[in-house]
Amino acid sequence: MSGDAPNPRRTFANPASLMADTHTTDAEKQALLTEWGSELDGRLNAESEGMSTSDPISATREARLADEAKQVQSALTALEAKTGL
Repeated sequence: MSGDAPNPRRTFANPASLMADTHTTDAEKQALLTEWGSELDGRLNAESEGMSTSDPISATREARLADEAKQVQSALTALEAKTGL
């Protein structure tokens, strides 16, 4: 992975598509998933504390972000089990 790594949320449709990517190493996948999870956690925490930069998001959108965060965590857990990283 180069210094200008892609934004995982913009590059991959979901964590499963990142995991299926054959051009990305396991170490790169771990780094991208960790970044992805951090971004989602930050957005969800800011929203729950009323600190979002825009209008509050809908409950449906917040639920989608929470589900996406669970998918990221599941992918990281699977990657850890596979590689021991």
